[in-house]
Amino acid sequence: TTDTGSFIRRTFRDTGTYVVRLVTTRRGCFRDTIATTIEIRQPFTVKGRAIPEIICSGSTADLVVTDSSSTRGLRYRWRCLTDTGTFVAGDTGSRVRVRHVRSGLHRYVLLATDTSGCRDEDTVFLNVIDAPRIVRSADTALCVGDSITCNASAADSLAVRFNWSRLSGTGVVRFISDSQSSNVRIRGVRPGVASIVVEALNTRGCRRADTIRLRVVEVPSIIVSGPRLIRTCLDSAQTPIVVGTNLTVSGATPPYRFDWSELDGSRSSIIGAADQRTIAVRPLRTTTYRVRVTDSGTPTSCSAEELITVELSTQPALTPTGDTTICICSDTTLRIGSNARCGSPPYRYTWQPQAGLSNPSSTVTGVTRASPDTSTLYVLTVIDSLGAVERDSVLIRVSACPTVAPMDTIRVCDAVGYFSLRPVVTGVPIGSSCLWSPATYLSDPTSWNPMATLNGPDSVMTYRFVVTTPDGCKGWAVVTVVRHTPFQVRARSTSAQTSVCRGDTVRLVAVEQGGTAPYSYRWTAPDGLSVWVSDSASPAFRVDSSTRIVLTVTDARGCSALDTLTVTIRRSPDVLLGSDTTICASDSAVGLFVSRPSECGIRPFVYNWQPAERVTIPDAQRPWNAILRPSGSTLFTLSVTDDGGRGQTTTDSMLVSVSPPPTVDGAVRLVKTCLPDSIPEVVFSIAGGSGPYDVRWYGDSSLITSQRTSDTTRFDFKSYRKGEMVRLIRAVITDIYGCETSDSVVIDLSDQPLCQITGPSVICLCDSAELHSTISGGTAFPDGSYIRSWSIIRPDGDTVVGGLPSVRIEGRTGDSITLQLRVTDARGCIGIDSHTVRFAEPPAELKLTAPSITADPRSDNVQIPFSLSGDFTSLQECRPDSLRTVIEYNENLYDPFPQITPGRITLNTTVATGGVTLRQLDVVVPLDSYADSSQPIFSLNGKALVGFPGYSRISVRQSKLVWACEQRDLAGEGGELSLDSLCISPDGTRRMLDFNALTVLSITPHPNDGTFSVLLNVARQARVDLQVFSDLGTMVCSTTVASTVDGELQLRANLSCPLTSGHYLLIARSGNTATSTSLLVIE
Repeated sequence: TTDTGSFIRRTFRDTGTYVVRLVTTRRGCFRDTIATTIEIRQPFTVKGRAIPEIICSGSTADLVVTDSSSTRGLRYRWRCLTDTGTFVAGDTGSRVRVRHVRSGLHRYVLLATDTSGCRDEDTVFLNVIDAPRIVRSADTALCVGDSITCNASAADSLAVRFNWSRLSGTGVVRFISDSQSSNVRIRGVRPGVASIVVEALNTRGCRRADTIRLRVVEVPSIIVSGPRLIRTCLDSAQTPIVVGTNLTVSGATPPYRFDWSELDGSRSSIIGAADQRTIAVRPLRTTTYRVRVTDSGTPTSCSAEELITVELSTQPALTPTGDTTICICSDTTLRIGSNARCGSPPYRYTWQPQAGLSNPSSTVTGVTRASPDTSTLYVLTVIDSLGAVERDSVLIRVSACPTVAPMDTIRVCDAVGYFSLRPVVTGVPIGSSCLWSPATYLSDPTSWNPMATLNGPDSVMTYRFVVTTPDGCKGWAVVTVVRHTPFQVRARSTSAQTSVCRGDTVRLVAVEQGGTAPYSYRWTAPDGLSVWVSDSASPAFRVDSSTRIVLTVTDARGCSALDTLTVTIRRSPDVLLGSDTTICASDSAVGLFVSRPSECGIRPFVYNWQPAERVTIPDAQRPWNAILRPSGSTLFTLSVTDDGGRGQTTTDSMLVSVSPPPTVDGAVRLVKTCLPDSIPEVVFSIAGGSGPYDVRWYGDSSLITSQRTSDTTRFDFKSYRKGEMVRLIRAVITDIYGCETSDSVVIDLSDQPLCQITGPSVICLCDSAELHSTISGGTAFPDGSYIRSWSIIRPDGDTVVGGLPSVRIEGRTGDSITLQLRVTDARGCIGIDSHTVRFAEPPAELKLTAPSITADPRSDNVQIPFSLSGDFTSLQECRPDSLRTVIEYNENLYDPFPQITPGRITLNTTVATGGVTLRQLDVVVPLDSYADSSQPIFSLNGKALVGFPGYSRISVRQSKLVWACEQRDLAGEGGELSLDSLCISPDGTRRMLDFNALTVLSITPHPNDGTFSVLLNVARQARVDLQVFSDLGTMVCSTTVASTVDGELQLRANLSCPLTSGHYLLIARSGNTATSTSLLVIE
């Protein structure tokens, strides 16, 4: 009994179904009841395990249900109690897979539930252990050929095994020790980067890998271009020997460091530095030297070593000659052998065998030239004076050359142009190669039989085919390939008839389309039991049966074309009157003669002409020959019937038309003229007949010219030659039907007078010249005279200037004039000549120039040349009388009274400009002898006046060229005159001019009062003007001092000038001489 809200627990020990009833009472009275059914089932057990029970971190294990006592269906669910496992494919089922990354002992719960809801669970343990932790060597670099040891260790409580392998860099490194230990030896094989993998495996099978990157660096390559053994004589060992001259280094990273030592590490026999490419040694015995070459690479530098031995010997020694190979097809001769060293000279040299040698034995040299025909081993024996013997041998292998047969030009005439090159080669050993050059258009230039496709017609390629054996011997040939444009040919009959009578002869002709002449022909056709052949361009072929004729044409390029022509036998009689024709009316009375007998059909033939009244048969035995007399346009018909009129009939017709002859109307019948140049054209108008017309012009009986016209013909006498006074000119006109007519004109022809003007073509300014006339030919008046008329030709109209035999022309300003002379003879014929006179004057760009010069101030003869520049052509043709010009310059620098050569100074004066006194010279220069434009026209000569800063502008003004009649202004361009006021002493220093080793002019400044004293050395009685100039050339102040005695004397003067800060020049002038010094004033 329980209270309300209480629970009661009851254990059932047997399986089965039980009803449990709850009865409620209140105060002992029944109130209610409720029942429930409880089914008690048999309990079950479940077991699980991990497979495997120990795994490595990161790997998987299977959780498996291993035992269950339930026979009812069970549902399973797995749960990790450590929360570090990951189910790979779900957490339900009798077998699940889990993965663990974290090491440790992990616990899983297996919960099983049957269909009745009964449950059981089991606990499964999974032990996860870490893979070994690897501590390995760092990434590093090593040199090719070097080896390093890579180490690895593992932090693990279990035993660990290691395995080394290469991940990348095949061929870069190689393992040289056991790869199953904790360390491995690795050698660099070639430059590159290799990845080395080390794997650690503990006893539980847990493994871990790591990678070491190894960079293999190139090692310097030492090349010894000669023997590594240097033989030298013992008695010359005291002379230093240079080692390393035949040693070169390449590769790796330059620059290189060298370290020489003896093989045992000593350097006792090395003289001087041992860190150069070459060293000097003086060994006392045979010694081997080691050179170690180290490059400058990073992160590691690599080294290479080489050994060179210096052998000291008392025996004679020879320098070895290397074996070699020559080709039998070449003219090569080899230089072999060497001269002996050491031993005791003189030496005797002997070669064996001696065949093929230029010098088989000698007492002078062991060098000879060899050209053997077969492979030969030559042995050189040298014996010194003491009988010591030394030998050297050299093998010369003689290799055969391949033979390439000459190749003819290949001509490709088809449209494709695709062909194969097939050279013929013999004597080719295994391993030989070939090469076609150029490779253009070839499928494979290294193929023995390449295919070639030339690009486009009319293209040409020349190929060189070279075969090379393994020994380097070559054979070659050249072939030219030409691709031609194909052409066509047509076989034709000249009569255009291919159906003929039996026994007729057909004239054949070939019609070429394209190709290149000349052509060759081959005609073939069956001829009974044989074959008819002809090489003619147009052969005649007799037709006895229907035949197919084959034509083959070959052009100059070698290309061929083919065509056929079939000729058949015609059975009916043939008649051929010909094409319709037209005859002239004048010929209709004679008629038209027709001749063409029938050659086909069965004889005899009956001929019938219509209209019969217009036909005349001259010979009854030849009825096919008839004279036709048309009336207007008439259609004539001829019918021919074979077999005496009983067989087949053939009819042909011909229209014969009658054309009236042309008529001509001449414009003139008589022409009187002076020359053909003045004859008007003779014009004939043509009518009637049928144009166009052929016109033939005859002079008397000689053909002059021919024309073709449609209605009018003209004769141009300008192209006709002069000659006899009277000519008969006749024109013969023929229309297209051969109808002719003619007309003529009489020419009365006279010569025209010839006149010529003679005289100068250039007249100078202010000059005059006379032009004369000369007349010949024509017909003079009875007194032998002609009528002359002179005129000046102008664009606005001609001006007549006279009619005398000569005329005078005055030179004036202008370019030129043209005079024309017109001469008329007694017959009215006119002759004309013209003459152009050019007036010469100087060009506008001509100018007078003075150069810029620098002179020594001590010079007594400074020359300033003046030149004319510009075009001198007119000046040379017409020379002016003189040149006048004005020249200005600063008289403080240059002689105020210079001399002029040539010419004269007409006025010498001064002008003040901007505070500067300028010397002004008026100059006149004669030009009668001036001929060379490269020379000065005149020069000024004078003394240089010592000054500083020492420059003056030489101005050229108002220059004129003067003729007797006028003057011409010239442009002027001056130069600069510079005087150097300092001289150079013998010791190279610059100083002022001096006098007897004393300063000529010196200044003592007095800064307190702004004045200065001047000390002047003079050598004789003199009056000296002292002037102070600013650096712009303006005089600031001046004074005068004088010496009254002869001999050297010092004069002193005190100057007080209104000076401001600046640079000044003090000039001492005495007569035409001067000296100067400078003064710097600072306020």
